[in-house]
Amino acid sequence: MNPCKRIELILASGKMGARGEEASPDRIRGKTGEFRGVALRRRWKNMSLEIEGDEADRFREIVQTYADPLGPGRRPGRG
Repeated sequence: MNPCKRIELILASGKMGARGEEASPDRIRGKTGEFRGVALRRRWKNMSLEIEGDEADRFREIVQTYADPLGPGRRPGRG
């Protein structure tokens, strides 16, 4: 089960993709590419992602925990 009750991401096409309970106080909002960058640990800060609520922040930490660390020859921000 996803501890973050709502995720709203803007897709590359510009359309909004959303999953979860609309009324939830725990949510992540932002661009899909930025969320992917955080999850893959290619971006070390949340940039413009909006993370609301303790469960949403915990979800971000879980996603980063399971991502591989940067390997040799890869630089943050590329990808």
